[in-house]
Amino acid sequence: MRSLIISTAHQVFLGDKKSRRMRWAGYVAHMEERRDIYRVLVGKPDGKTPLGRPRNRWEDNIKIDLQEV
Repeated sequence: MRSLIISTAHQVFLGDKKSRRMRWAGYVAHMEERRDIYRVLVGKPDGKTPLGRPRNRWEDNIKIDLQEV
């Protein structure tokens, strides 16, 4: 019973997290290109990439969320 409650709470937390991320993606998508937050989230940085496995980016998480919907 306890594991069911924990599992349900975890699913609610992940669902809330995904819905907030999707809402924020909508705000960013409608921003003007000259806004700093838009440039940070959409822009591509210059320079070397670190060794090892690439980290998940915010944009990657949005794409995964959209595929689940």
